[in-house]
Amino acid sequence: MSCRKSSPLTKENFEGDHTHIFGDMPKLGKWDNSVSSMIILSGTWEFFDDENFQGKSMAKLGPGKYANITQNGLKDNSISSIRLVSPKEHLSKAR
Repeated sequence: MSCRKSSPLTKENFEGDHTHIFGDMPKLGKWDNSVSSMIILSGTWEFFDDENFQGKSMAKLGPGKYANITQNGLKDNSISSIRLVSPKEHLSKAR
C-alpha cells in the first residue's frame, strides 16, 4: 500500500505546530494561511491561496524538506487549500 503524505508546519525551519495531510484539503481550517515550512514524504502537491482550490495556484512540489516555503514559489502564511496532484490514489481509496 502506498501512502501520499504532506506535513505542513506553522514556522520556518520545521518548527511550530504541524499536521499530516493524506489527500485533497479544500479547506485547511485552523491551518489556513499559517504554513511556513513543510515536509513532503511522497506525491506531488499543488498549493492554492484560496479555499476549494481557487485563487492562484502558487506551486507544485514533490517529496522533499522545505524549511522556508518562500524559496519554492510559495508565499509565507498564504496557503488556503492543498490538492494531491499525483498519484491520484488517495489513502482513503487504498483501504
